[in-house]
Amino acid sequence: MSNGSSEQGLTSNSVEPDLSLSQIIALVSRLAREMAVATELDDALQIAAEAITESLSISGCGIYLLDVISGDLRLEHSVSVEDSLIEHLSCFVKDSPQAELVLSGSVSQMPLGELISEVNSPTSHQAAPDFLLVPFVGQQGKVIGGLMILYPN
Repeated sequence: MSNGSSEQGLTSNSVEPDLSLSQIIALVSRLAREMAVATELDDALQIAAEAITESLSISGCGIYLLDVISGDLRLEHSVSVEDSLIEHLSCFVKDSPQAELVLSGSVSQMPLGELISEVNSPTSHQAAPDFLLVPFVGQQGKVIGGLMILYPN
């Protein structure tokens, strides 16, 4: 998928994150301090989601990991994401437009209502926050997951 469009109809904008130096320093310092005590991957992911949500003052955060067997992207941890949204965001099935967006490797931004085609109500689309996705790129340049950031539109 190229930046800005998708064959299946999802459109996103490739973005450069707009963070102040003080936000970055606060986030990195908190992550370093709190993750030093994490002994399990699950603990580290939860700590990261909480630190990102609180340090950046965003609406919510989620961390996806790629299931290497199925090819699906699964929401492993989230903070401050409404249950009604988690129902739609919990798994991006392999080859779905949502999974392709994550696996493109580009930082992407769009209204959440466009990402979740199952949310049909116009009021749900209007109330839904915007969605920012930052892919996690592992060895050999392959995407292994992503960071979802929800923020008010």
